[in-house]
Amino acid sequence: MNPPPSMCRIVPPRLPVDPPKRDLAEIDAPDGVADQLVRVATARVVLLDHALLAHDMPALSDEALGAAGLDPVVTREAWMLEQAGLVSLTQAAQAEVNTPIATIGEPRLVWRPPRYGRAAVLRADWPGNSGHLLLDLKGVGRGAGHVPARAHHSSGLCSLREALREVLMEAIIAAILARAAPDLWTVPAYAVLDLGFDALTHRGEQLPAAVLVRRAHARDQDEPVLPWRGSAGERVRLEIELLLRAYGLTSSNAGSRYHLRAAADGPRIAYVDSAFEPVDPRVRSEVEAMLDGSGDATCDGINIQLARLDRQPGVRAHMVDFGHYEVRRRFDRALVSMVCDAPHRWGACLTRRDSPQPDPALAAPLAHWARQEASAVGSLSRNNSDPPTLWADATARAFRTGEMSGEDIADAIAQATGEIF
Repeated sequence: MNPPPSMCRIVPPRLPVDPPKRDLAEIDAPDGVADQLVRVATARVVLLDHALLAHDMPALSDEALGAAGLDPVVTREAWMLEQAGLVSLTQAAQAEVNTPIATIGEPRLVWRPPRYGRAAVLRADWPGNSGHLLLDLKGVGRGAGHVPARAHHSSGLCSLREALREVLMEAIIAAILARAAPDLWTVPAYAVLDLGFDALTHRGEQLPAAVLVRRAHARDQDEPVLPWRGSAGERVRLEIELLLRAYGLTSSNAGSRYHLRAAADGPRIAYVDSAFEPVDPRVRSEVEAMLDGSGDATCDGINIQLARLDRQPGVRAHMVDFGHYEVRRRFDRALVSMVCDAPHRWGACLTRRDSPQPDPALAAPLAHWARQEASAVGSLSRNNSDPPTLWADATARAFRTGEMSGEDIADAIAQATGEIF
């Protein structure tokens, strides 16, 4: 039995050429810590990429399950819920940042690599030792010794809105790479699960909570979050950003911008909402070029995150984390490649006049996803001015109330990616 077309790969049919990770040693995170998760009784499958899961876990293929007399679709969904419909013991023990969580079964051992505040890596098995696979679980709660809080990035949870938006943007970017840069890849998601309880945010919202189940990947332990200046990592990030901008996409948003200000004794610089400080002499000429004689300016900082590259033919980079990407109709700011080893994290840069604009033919299919700039919407937040966020929010609520099915959601995402080709 084959899964319904709408529940198959939600990006163009390009399954990974690199093998999946099956053992924790492949994550290469010796500074990580062990933790325990427990199954959430109310979890449900929203989306499941049957083709990707069967590709990475042969024991769950149509052939293997059919030979055992099992329904492949039903079996894969049940397996995913059992393996990934989890939350940390710390998260389940409180109700400050979420509504009460109903749990069942015994705790499962997981691994939390460094900087995995709300995510963990689980070794998932198929009965009879006929196969295992590492799953990256995002949104499973805070780890032992950490107190969940309603402050930004401190609850330990992932909303269904956030997970659906991330899957949408990953699918769109994967389609662009498949079309225009086939040696560049995204880290795909196996599934999105609705946990059945609500996350309580610092803004006073009550949102359906979810787990985003991703293909496990390693983060670079030799390079910080940002690349070294002049490195291959910086160059490929700049290349990806410029490619995406041809389609109207960018990795930069309000959370990764520089603010520049001219002063009598030299220019000042601030990152996001930090205090202005004098510009270091080593990058002063470049900052002055960004100001271009004006009193102030804002620059977009590139925020492309990559998994560690394990040498593999046909793979030059793996992009990961897609929740911050936005679609724009125009790019009206200078562009800066942020690095880890330069003053103010200031790397390669393009002035506003040199920064390319979206190609009308390539960007047309994504135009309806474009966010209105602040000048057009006043003080509206991203939640009120960003079409992918608005779509994801409405879709998450519709799924929770039964007005939309997972198949409906997969169809919508498939339509968004299909428009790119």
